Amino acid sequence: MLSRVAENIYWMSRYMERSNIHLRVLNSIYISDQDGLVAVNWEQIARHFSLDSPKMANGHDVLPQLIFHAQEDFSILNNVFKSRENARSAQDHINRELWQSLNDFYHLIREKQLQVLMAVDPISVMDQLIKQTLLFDGVIHNSMNRGEAFCFLQMGKLVERGLQIIDLLKYQITLDESLPEKTDDQRWRYLLIALNGYETYLREHVGNLDPDLVFEQIISKSNFPHSLHFSWAQITSFLQLMKKEEIGLHHPKLTFIIGKAFSYIQYIEVPATNEGRIQYLNTVQDYYLELNRVLNNDYFGNIY
Repeated sequence: MLSRVAENIYWMSRYMERSNIHLRVLNSIYISDQDGLVAVNWEQIARHFSLDSPKMANGHDVLPQLIFHAQEDFSILNNVFKSRENARSAQDHINRELWQSLNDFYHLIREKQLQVLMAVDPISVMDQLIKQTLLFDGVIHNSMNRGEAFCFLQMGKLVERGLQIIDLLKYQITLDESLPEKTDDQRWRYLLIALNGYETYLREHVGNLDPDLVFEQIISKSNFPHSLHFSWAQITSFLQLMKKEEIGLHHPKLTFIIGKAFSYIQYIEVPATNEGRIQYLNTVQDYYLELNRVLNNDYFGNIY
């Protein structure tokens, strides 16, 4: 596989996973706002996504811009567009079903009727878009050969997922510290809902939601698909698959970084203080960024 094709496949997957995470988070924030259990500052949410929003903004003002704003890099529409353009350049290495699912997503998010519906029923709109991300991921797992293209798709998804989760956790910790008194922990419940982890938490813990246990689940739970532990375990397995099949990713630096990061997640105790947790997350984030730099420099040839 040409390096530019591998790069296209890797970034196609990253943009789609970014869309997936952002849609889930925005959906859970909007639901929490409607439930009235958490005070949502939409101006702050807009700033977090690099959107200039007027004061006293609400979800109906912010969500359409975050999803449909064609001129902004952060929008879901632009992420889907970039993913589709990368897929277009790698069509010889992805199957027809994968291209079709991505193309359908692009045309769905550009429908005017969907944007009109956004004004009256944002949840239905976000549910439709989230289903498209699930369809995209399902097509990959059920129709793609376990070859080089599949591995680069998974590496892109896992790197993006890890970076997004770290960003969410740091934002949550910073938000808790900025409150005049301890939050009622409902924000952590909605974070778990966004990551499809609330039912997992309830099956293992009885009583009130404990932010420390939520943090531990998102960091360390080995069978939770949105945990950092699961992410690095999967990255390790795909690296081993590519070595076994002799189809790429043999750089010693890559093996060293992945091994070091996975060992850090497995064996370094997660700090109990917010300051320590931020530092811990920054260290893991650096591992993801270093992995991305090695891929860019040694496999793709340039940096996005």
